Amino acid sequence: VGHYTQVVWYSSFLLGCAVAECSHDIYNYFYVCHYCPAGNAMERRYRPYDIGTTCGNCTDYCNDGLCTNPCKHEDKITNCLTLKKKHPCTNPLLQNMCPASCQCENKIY
Repeated sequence: VGHYTQVVWYSSFLLGCAVAECSHDIYNYFYVCHYCPAGNAMERRYRPYDIGTTCGNCTDYCNDGLCTNPCKHEDKITNCLTLKKKHPCTNPLLQNMCPASCQCENKIY
């Protein structure tokens, strides 16, 4: 589940992958990917997407049936939504680590 859900994670929009050949190992290739913002948050692990109509959450920011990213901020940790339920956005931790969750409500980030 882990790798699939990260690839299709609803809010990850920056992705970098690489492959290295390891000819002396039993496994000939080593693959690695880095996603931003990171996904696989436990509260959504088995539903890495939003349910609804195409571009239903982004009617002003839709391109070819996919939501674009109007938010210019990025969360630095994956549990911002959980933290936001417990603390206001004036909390220093949220201000520093979760700017997208606090400043981009109803936008993709």
